[in-house]
Amino acid sequence: MDRKIKQPDPENIKQAKQELNELRKIMKVKETIDDLQEQLTTRNFKPPKQRPKVEISPELRKLNTEAKSLKSKIYYEMELDRKLTFGEKVFDVLDVMRTEAASSEISFWMRQGGQLMWSNPQLMVEGLVKNTTAFFSQNSVDEINNLLKSDVDFERAVSRGVKISEHMGAGEEQFMNKFIARLVKNHPGTKALFINTIASERAATAYINWLRLTNFKMLLRAFPNTTVEEEEAWADFTNKTTGWGDAKSLGRSITVANKILFSTRFTLSRFQTPLTVVKYWKLPRVRSKILRSLMRAIILQLSALMLLDIAGFDVDWNPRSPDFLKIKISNTRFDIFYGALPLARLIIRLLDSIGQRFDVWEEPTGVRQATWKDNITDFIAYKLHPAISVTMEILTGKDIMGKDVSFPEAALHTVTPFVARDTWEAWHDEGIITGLPAFLMSSGGHGVATFYDSRTKRMSRIKEAKKSGDPNTAYRLKRDWNERNPEKKIN
Repeated sequence: MDRKIKQPDPENIKQAKQELNELRKIMKVKETIDDLQEQLTTRNFKPPKQRPKVEISPELRKLNTEAKSLKSKIYYEMELDRKLTFGEKVFDVLDVMRTEAASSEISFWMRQGGQLMWSNPQLMVEGLVKNTTAFFSQNSVDEINNLLKSDVDFERAVSRGVKISEHMGAGEEQFMNKFIARLVKNHPGTKALFINTIASERAATAYINWLRLTNFKMLLRAFPNTTVEEEEAWADFTNKTTGWGDAKSLGRSITVANKILFSTRFTLSRFQTPLTVVKYWKLPRVRSKILRSLMRAIILQLSALMLLDIAGFDVDWNPRSPDFLKIKISNTRFDIFYGALPLARLIIRLLDSIGQRFDVWEEPTGVRQATWKDNITDFIAYKLHPAISVTMEILTGKDIMGKDVSFPEAALHTVTPFVARDTWEAWHDEGIITGLPAFLMSSGGHGVATFYDSRTKRMSRIKEAKKSGDPNTAYRLKRDWNERNPEKKIN
């Protein structure tokens, strides 16, 4: 029996239906307004109704993940084919500086994954292996991606909000800055110029996807009967502790922020990670997991610093010092706190500058007394986009730490990776003694900075060495200064 084909409504009937639907909506809104006004009058407030979270089947979850991945690939290809405005072209070119600055290394290992790495030493070793092999081999990247996609909890993690890179499994051409991607697409011969960039970005993407899924699964192993709310909370912590901050509060201004700061979401994540303890305080199992993870990392890092201090390394324990909790070898400083130390020092200096002084520590000699505005300005200055910081170097003749920089040096910074710059500066300090540790630490995502004392501070350090009965150190500090500054010798 043939089904009757429904004929479209005449125009007047169609219009009448639309007017009726509009009238129903108006009546519903009026009823809501009357109810709200009555609540205000009687003070008998009704709690807002929470929409129940619907659990979907594993098959549908898998299909949704695949659809999302395909949409992302299509969007990416559309972006590459889209004609750019002049302003977009300028920013695309400038963004190459940011991409190149973070190339030729595996810094995601500790910069993004440091908190989880320190809280789980076994994960630290496994993460280093995966990050390193992915840097040198596209086959290793494919193996990691296939392993993740075949994991029974992969779609579950994605549906709960774990940030998995959309470029996963899309081929190495998707791991590049879009300007570089367009250039390589239109001129394939140029690909050889960006081998290190491709290697760094594919390694970072494969590693961070693996780390986030691995950390998400830790909650499932600890508590097999987790609720949807707990899984979403843990996914949020996983994203933030691995450098993916929540930028919803910034709205569209995130686009502007990305053009000013080196990594907006990473900076936000360092503020937001410790606050997840408060945010999910009402979920005891998640709260305890977050607290254990954070405290374990801090305890292990401080223990490592204490052992190095006992072994004779120079570790600064003064919160007012610029080198607070840093390991110092000659004039090179090493930071093992994966980007969290600048925030900790900012908070301490802000408290200090507004009068809440920590009198148990001495004020470091030779360090300028900064106001709270200076502290915030300095913190932001270290987070600027390379295009802005290099422009400032060219205009002022000084880098962010106040060192003199020539025009050729500033120009070279536009295309020099951080690891090469850190290693070069450290090598010029004490040769292989500082150069090799600088290369290893910077490559792995730890902070490395080489700068020299002011004359006042160096004289203070010499005086302290003599006072503590260490004439050899006093002699070495004096000799090092006089060799580097023959026109301002210390007698």
